[in-house]
Formats: sequence, structure tokens, C-alpha cells
Amino acid sequence: SRFAATSAYAGRAVVRCDRPAQSTLAAPGAERSGARCPRESKMHFGTAATVASIAAAESREAPGGIHTDLSHMGHDMDLTMKIMKKRQDELARRTKLLDPRTRQFGVPHQVLKEQVDEKRAAREKEAEEDKNHALHLAAQAHVLTTIEEIKAAQQRQRQMDTIAYSMQNLHKEARREYNLSDPKEYTSAYVTIPEEELGPCSMSRFQGEAVDVAAKKKQQRETAEALKRQMEEKRQREQAEKDNDFFHHRKMQEANNLRMHCEAAAMQEAKQEKLAEVDENMALGAARRMRAQAKSQRERDEEALHVNTSTTSDMLCERHDYLVGSSGRLLKGEYRRMTLEEEQNVYDTNARIILEKKAREKAEREEAAMERQKANMCEAVLSAVEQEKARRAKERQQLFTEQNSQVAAMQRERKARERVAYKAVDHMEV
Repeated sequence: SRFAATSAYAGRAVVRCDRPAQSTLAAPGAERSGARCPRESKMHFGTAATVASIAAAESREAPGGIHTDLSHMGHDMDLTMKIMKKRQDELARRTKLLDPRTRQFGVPHQVLKEQVDEKRAAREKEAEEDKNHALHLAAQAHVLTTIEEIKAAQQRQRQMDTIAYSMQNLHKEARREYNLSDPKEYTSAYVTIPEEELGPCSMSRFQGEAVDVAAKKKQQRETAEALKRQMEEKRQREQAEKDNDFFHHRKMQEANNLRMHCEAAAMQEAKQEKLAEVDENMALGAARRMRAQAKSQRERDEEALHVNTSTTSDMLCERHDYLVGSSGRLLKGEYRRMTLEEEQNVYDTNARIILEKKAREKAEREEAAMERQKANMCEAVLSAVEQEKARRAKERQQLFTEQNSQVAAMQRERKARERVAYKAVDHMEV
């Protein structure tokens, strides 16, 4: 099979190189000093037409709608359709890159218009939803306001009914206690019980009445004994309170001693735990330092490996301009640049295009100068013709003026003779 290596300068030139495909990966630009394809320097101008011809060769389909080279995979339709889709995507990408119109102007307007219409429809839908939501909120607020107004009206009506009922049925004369609080019904001199049924309300004891001395002494002795009993009970109660306080004080001292020993033991245990924690932290710190050192060493090794890979990698060092697979096509992602001959051919083609453009511009300038000269000559001829025309018109006007002056003089002279003849005696009318 044959392959066509397309240049990255798609808008300027496309390089074709016809050469039998290799069974392994080939690198036409492997070494800039190596052998080149004998037909690498052959250039031609092209855009999407080149890709279309390649696509026509690639997209030969079998009668069942599958590419010819994929007919042996017809049993696995999913994989076949996936490969065909990837080919179609690659073809579309090449067409876009090789077509200056789509490469320079970007996405087609139709696609942008569809996106703009979709966004506009989304905004309109969102605005419609917001409007509906606002209408729903307004209706809900109106309903709630109406309900609150109805509740307020009902509450006001109940208040007015209560006031009306109170004014009609709850006046002071209708109260049960009105007769008790009526100032006209009861006075300070009002007596509810007859005077003869009332008993004594007070008594008086006057000086000089007889007193029983023995009963008084007995009462005093009983009072003294009662006071002594109370004093003894008070002393016993105070002694019991002192004994109770002493007992509690002793128990408090014992509890304080026990708490002091417990606190000392707890402090000793906490100290031992802290020492154990310190030892564990030291071990953890040592392990962490070892892990950090191992990580640093691993990172240094990876960095050294990366540097070695970067300095020795064919892809990063760009030793090859591009690679060609066994199918004769450029490997995707392996294209770096054109070869020196291809680049020189592009420069030569561009130089030839520039020279042709300059020659064309020079010819256009010379043609424009000749056109300007012809225009100036035409303008001069037309100016001379107009001047001659104006001069002849002026001469004709002067001739007409002289002839008119002569005719006018002749008419005046004739009229004068006629006037003299008319006034003469021997006037005769002819």
C-alpha cells in the first residue's frame, strides 16, 4: 500500500511521499542527515480535497455498510462500529485542520447558532418558570392575606358581639353581689343580729381584787421546773451536736488523708504514663523520620529516573520528525515537525508565491500607471475640446450680437425715413 504524509502547513502546501509501507514502525525523518524519499520534494497545493481523496480510499465500504478492511470483523459489530467511528472522527479532524476556512474561523456559525438558540430557550424556560413561580407566590400571598382578613373580621365580629352582650346582659344591676355592695342598702349602723341576743365583747379587771398566793407559788415552782427541764434538754442537745460535729470532723480528716494518698498515687501513675507516652512518641518520631528519609530517597530516585528518561527519551528529545506505522499512516501524537527537505520545499514554495505576488503587484502597478496616463490624456483632450467649443460658442454669440446691432440700426434708419416722409406735405400712402 501507499501512504500520503500531510504537512502541518495545510494552508500552504501538502507533501506527498509514495513509498512501500514497512512491516514495522518507520521513521522517515529519523535522522536529518539520513536518506530521504526520492519524491519527498514534490510539492502541490491542496486543502480539504487531499483529505477527501484519502478518505475516499479509506472509506470503501462493503455491501453491508462496513469498511472493506473490517469485513473479517463483521461478527463483532460493537468493535467494528467503534473503529469506524474513530476513523470518521479522525477524518473530520483532518478536514478541519487542512481547511483554512474552518481552521481560522473556528466553529461553524450553524453550530454556534444552535448553541445560542439552546441557551436562549433555556433562559426563556427559566424565565417562564420564575414567572410562574412568582404568579404562584402572588396567588398564595393573596389567598393568605384574604384568610387573615377573614380571621381578623371574625375576631372583630366576636369582640363586637361580646361587647354588645355585655352591654345588654352584664350591667351592674344584674350582678349577684350588687345588693351586698349597694351603698344605699347597707350602712355602718346596720345590725344583722338583735342586740338582746349579743354576748359580752370584753371584760375589765380592776386593782384591789383578791389573789391566791399559794396557787401563785405553785405556778411559779412549776414554771421553774419546766424552765430547768428545758435548760437540761438544751445542754444535752448542744452536747449531742458537738459530738456529732467532732465525729464528722474526724471522718473528714480521715477522708482528706485518704484523698491525699489517692492523689499522690494518681500523680505517680500519671507520671509513669507520661514517661511511657514520651517513649512512644520518641519511637513514633524515629519511625516517621525513617519514613521521611525513605520517601526523600524514593523521590530523589524517581527524579533521577525522570531526568534520565527526559534526557534519553526519543519523544522528549524529538530525535524523529514523525513516525509512520505499519499501515503507512502517521502515528497519532508522534508528529513533531517536517523534515529539512519538506521545510525547505515549503520555504521555496512560499518564496515562489511571494515572488509571483510581487510580480503581479508590479504588473498591476504598471497597468494602473498606464491607466492613469490614459486618463490624463483623455482629460487633456476633453479639456481642449471643451475650450474650443466654448471659443466657437463665444464667436457665434459675438457674430449674432453684431448682426442684431446692424439689423437694429437699419430698422431705426427705416423708421426715421418713414417718419420724415409721413410728416412731409407731399406725403403719399403707398
